[in-house]
Amino acid sequence: MKNQKGITLIALVVTIVVLLILAGITIVYVLQDGSIFQTAKDSAVETTVTSIADYAQQMQVEATTQYYVHNKDITIKDDDADDESGTLKLQSFFPSSMVAELTSKEPENDGLKASSGKLSGEFTVTSGGHTCAMKFDKGVLTCSTVDGEQYTGPYAGGAE
Repeated sequence: MKNQKGITLIALVVTIVVLLILAGITIVYVLQDGSIFQTAKDSAVETTVTSIADYAQQMQVEATTQYYVHNKDITIKDDDADDESGTLKLQSFFPSSMVAELTSKEPENDGLKASSGKLSGEFTVTSGGHTCAMKFDKGVLTCSTVDGEQYTGPYAGGAE
């Protein structure tokens, strides 16, 4: 028996214990709050909101340009785009992969309005499986909710 080579029972038990400890640490890191999966989900939402905000900022640039270059304020609506009268279509600022619409469908809500080149009004954009409630308030863009839950990432209106 002394000439046989192999692993001892003690070495096998130590190896199994070390592997169990490593597995436990990995499982806790993957499943807890702030886990790698939650971080990935949060990053996907932030990327979606930031992408929407980039396109929405183009609306603000257009409103500012119309005011300072052409001396007129614009209105952005869901439909009835007429550039001559200063009415632009909301969806025209977003790619076809994003669906943008005004939050309120009430008749008194004429869309996003510009006053002195600064947009005000609320709209929603659906992109990447997420629906974001966005708002311009005197030219400042914020996101209040994503998928009906309070949003605290970039563009959260000072919440970050």
